[in-house]
Amino acid sequence: MSRPRFGETIEARPQRLEAGKSRTRSSTSAGPDPAATLRRHDLLWPTRDRDDRTHALRTVTMSTATLSVVMPAYNETGLLEESVHEIIDGLRARQRSFEVLVIENGSSDGTAALARRLADELDELRTWSLPAADYGAALRDGILAATGDVVVTFDVDYFDFDFLDAALASLATDDELAVVVGSKRAPGADDRRPWTRRFVTAAFSELLRLGFGLKVSDTHGMKALRRRAIDPLARQSTFGTDLFDTELMIRVERAGLQIAVIGVTVEERRPSRTPVGRRVLRTLGGLVRLRRQLRSGH
Repeated sequence: MSRPRFGETIEARPQRLEAGKSRTRSSTSAGPDPAATLRRHDLLWPTRDRDDRTHALRTVTMSTATLSVVMPAYNETGLLEESVHEIIDGLRARQRSFEVLVIENGSSDGTAALARRLADELDELRTWSLPAADYGAALRDGILAATGDVVVTFDVDYFDFDFLDAALASLATDDELAVVVGSKRAPGADDRRPWTRRFVTAAFSELLRLGFGLKVSDTHGMKALRRRAIDPLARQSTFGTDLFDTELMIRVERAGLQIAVIGVTVEERRPSRTPVGRRVLRTLGGLVRLRRQLRSGH
């Protein structure tokens, strides 16, 4: 199926966020106070470029910005319908123009057929399939196909309207802000996953800090992205599976774009589908290749 068309490090401390478990308690409020405190880090563009790039970001008024929600889906027949309806209901309640993109990738169950049925029933939903199971490739495909002014990345089992409201408020109050990350390791975060997953996340973050100089505390999970600022970097990011998010955030920092981080609460709704040991080995090998590629200037 061809791609569809649609319609056309700072720390932020808003209200306490719930993710995962809290997904069943969608809020229809306007979200946290847009004046939430932001602490600036040295992630600004060079002076000679800042005026032009700031102008590009200011072409969109966040209070009226269109929104794209990108959601990869792999073997999700158990959760997809519930999650899609909850997300679309929550977005409709916010009275904002939006689209939801479900990118099915290599499922062996009925996820693709279910996604197509939902798209037939819901005007705001678009879906297509990729041949192989690859979360990173699906996420990249969705970001590049999105047409909203702001692109938000959710998972079928991990999304949070409180994060969405806080992220949009942060984007609305800072014209230079390009990315808002929902971090499991930021101040105020509450990571309730098993200790093995928490340890791997901490070790991975430290490895990225030492090996790549990355300042952002978490590269995986929910994000809100200004599409026009991020699109060229997403096109340059070619690592799939576990590392697309990581490569994108490294490129964002190295491009001098400004990032905000919001601490989130994470509670697993199901065990990880990939054994931790296998994922660690796969990711380490990928990081070696990514470092070589970035050092070569690609």
